[in-house]
Amino acid sequence: YQVMRGWSALYQIAKDAMIEAKGRVHRALKYLFPDFDFSSDFLYSASGQAIMKCYEFDPLRLAVSTRSRVVKRLRQHSRILRSSVDRLLQQARLSATAIPTGACHEISLQHLRLAWSDYMTSMQRREAARAKLEELYAAARGDEPHLPAPQHGVVTACGLASLFAELGPIDDFDSWRQILKFGGMNTRQRQSGRYTGQNRIT
Repeated sequence: YQVMRGWSALYQIAKDAMIEAKGRVHRALKYLFPDFDFSSDFLYSASGQAIMKCYEFDPLRLAVSTRSRVVKRLRQHSRILRSSVDRLLQQARLSATAIPTGACHEISLQHLRLAWSDYMTSMQRREAARAKLEELYAAARGDEPHLPAPQHGVVTACGLASLFAELGPIDDFDSWRQILKFGGMNTRQRQSGRYTGQNRIT
């Protein structure tokens, strides 16, 4: 349980670092590629990673490239749709007319490179911590079969590992009510000055 707690902390550190890096990526893109309006899901998908690898989301490079050339290069790394390439090139041509060039442009690129690198590093660390947590939880269930199994769409092995890393052995508790209270799942009345509210789960 102590080892799971340690890996759970590393998982959370990597997850927090990912969130921070994503914020920096979005801020960098705002200045580098102001007309880029694809969703975050696209940005961090295989297609987004291919654009970063091939063009670094540089609208100046994209704007002077032909559609066929861009499709060919990106298709080597992802299954990006041609319609997405058309949309990307249209947005790149708009941004290319509005952003600074020269040294200022290189600074924007460098901000994105560093933020993207930090994001990828944090993601790899998170996945390594997730794999270790899943491994440790599987071993714990081998020793203590009463530990619950992960349920698809409900809770993952990583989530259960993080939960029981904080709880410790279930046998340390006399009842399930003690576990709920330990986790903060108890009722408390909301009060502030003369205001008295309803009882809510904390």
